[in-house]
Amino acid sequence: MRRAPRDACDPFGATPLHNACLARRSAGREGMIKKLLNDGHSAKKKDTAGMTPLHNLCRTVGRSISELASCSSHLLQARADVNARDKCGRSPLMLLCANESTLPPMLSTLLGHRANVNARDKRGRSPLLCLCANEKVSSEMIMVLLESRADVNQQSNQLVSPLHDLCSNWSLPAAHVLLQARANVNAVSKMGTTPLHELCANIGDYQCRDGVQQVSLLLEAGADVAKLDDEGRRPCEVLCFNFFQNGDGPAGPLCPEVLDSALSPLLLQEVSQLRCKNFQAKAEWFRGVLDMLLVSSLPPYPDFDLAHLEVHRDQVLQSMCPQMEHLTPHLEEIDFDFETGQGSGLTRELFVVFSSEMANENYNLFVCTDTDPPRLSLSPRPCVNEYRNSYLQLVGKMIGFALLKEQHLPVHFAKPFLKELLDLDFSFEDLMDFDPELYRRLVQLRAYDEEGVLALGLNFSLDDSHFGKRRKVSLVLGGEEILVTKGNLEVYLRLYAQHRMKSDEKALASLKRGFHDFCPPALIQAARTFLTVEDFDQLLSGTDSIDVDDWQRHTRYDSQGTPRTKVVRWFWEVVRSMSLQQRKQLLRFATGRTCAPIGGFKLMKSEDEHIPFTIALKEQPVQAKVRSSYPTAATCSNLLQLPRYKSKAELEKYLSAAINEQMMAFSEE
Repeated sequence: MRRAPRDACDPFGATPLHNACLARRSAGREGMIKKLLNDGHSAKKKDTAGMTPLHNLCRTVGRSISELASCSSHLLQARADVNARDKCGRSPLMLLCANESTLPPMLSTLLGHRANVNARDKRGRSPLLCLCANEKVSSEMIMVLLESRADVNQQSNQLVSPLHDLCSNWSLPAAHVLLQARANVNAVSKMGTTPLHELCANIGDYQCRDGVQQVSLLLEAGADVAKLDDEGRRPCEVLCFNFFQNGDGPAGPLCPEVLDSALSPLLLQEVSQLRCKNFQAKAEWFRGVLDMLLVSSLPPYPDFDLAHLEVHRDQVLQSMCPQMEHLTPHLEEIDFDFETGQGSGLTRELFVVFSSEMANENYNLFVCTDTDPPRLSLSPRPCVNEYRNSYLQLVGKMIGFALLKEQHLPVHFAKPFLKELLDLDFSFEDLMDFDPELYRRLVQLRAYDEEGVLALGLNFSLDDSHFGKRRKVSLVLGGEEILVTKGNLEVYLRLYAQHRMKSDEKALASLKRGFHDFCPPALIQAARTFLTVEDFDQLLSGTDSIDVDDWQRHTRYDSQGTPRTKVVRWFWEVVRSMSLQQRKQLLRFATGRTCAPIGGFKLMKSEDEHIPFTIALKEQPVQAKVRSSYPTAATCSNLLQLPRYKSKAELEKYLSAAINEQMMAFSEE
């Protein structure tokens, strides 16, 4: 073999020994390295980048365990500097930890020769930081460094900790090792991010299930779900933004189940402090999450055609169903055929007309319960409408859309239906809110003694009707052979009630599919831990009372009027004399709402801005045209315009007429 000139350098300052250590082909290379060392080539020589042959060996991929061990031993025996630094301040140990082919035995070899395990390069990165940023990191490698007293919380110049880097690689076992070594789970980088922020920023990229489990692992270790980064985002906001904005990740289209699985523990942790809060605080959190999902899902290049919805008043469902893809959180404009007007007032009007239409029993979507007041429940009648499931999906979307827009539907749903939306189990007592007469008949059975129950001859089956045909339905397997006794009566009552209240599975699935477009299962799972069914009913449909004192106290007046103006005083006197239904009609006429906002009239909004209910006075024309004597409203601005009537009776006459005729006079804004 021709002898290489001792320490001859190429243009980059690399000697033959440098090149031999960097070679990817392993055949014969160990012998070459050994011969070069025997010929006097220096193991300490640096190239123009400041790297020694040992640096090159540590950054080479594709070598076997035995060859790496032998080659490194030859260099170290030749007095290679195990802590030499290149021009970036990196030691051989750092390069080895960043190498995709890093092997634990090689780490042990360098550490056995006193490699500095806590050395920092010019970016402040230690060997442990380099290893945790390596996609091939393993728990075994981390343990080797930790056993050599590597600082588990050492941060780089950017204040990035090993746990920060590890959370970009989703190695669940490795995360366990760091946390057991007391890694700071809430360490903050210069960007204000915690390890949980980093994890949430990367989960969707590779559809990683380990990453989803790692969210729970960090939470169990005390990760702060409320911590804000420098952009003011909580970890759940980072997760949603990454999911929606990245579109197609390296692993293909992002999977909603991955988002839901990761979001669920984050939201559950956030709501743990809400159980003792008042209803308003709970509602604000719920709607805040909906708003977060809205902002996160905003497309960078919106399709303005999809942000428009045209509605026919005489065919609400039929006109909206073909445009179902337009009903998204980003819907901006709603038009009713042949009507002027624009803005949020039309959105509020849509909820009113849609609610009336979906309750129409001709569509066979809902039926009214026999309760007082009546409530809506999914129709149990056989489906004869081929569009029923599409209509129910539309209903689900509208329920979610109303929650997002902080609007109330002017209908109330039966408790069993609300429980199905929240994925809660039925109880026998729920039957009272579904079929009071059946509940009263069944509850009487509790007064019977053992002999009386047996005398009824009941078993765990019942007669049911399906498409007009009678059939026997078993409540449990072999129910016809199981007699009802005093001992199993409660089980019978519960199963009987569940069967009567349970909705058709296909119909319910269609409705939930639309509902989850706005309210993902993770949000519902969190909400049901602190919202009661009654709370959820209030969130959807508002309250049935209108506090006139609160309404009057939070009303604003234009420059022409004050609380002492005669017309204003007459107005409030008329309002106080109205029935609850008339007050709701007035509120709808003036604002598009059918009930007060959650928290009272002080929180009256329009287009997400605080716009209080306002009364403006206008002069009544001398000619006294009939139409000009009516009050008018700009629902988008929560504005009621009252002519300067000459008497309270005149005001009451025209105000009642405007409400009863539903003269929805939307102002052009």
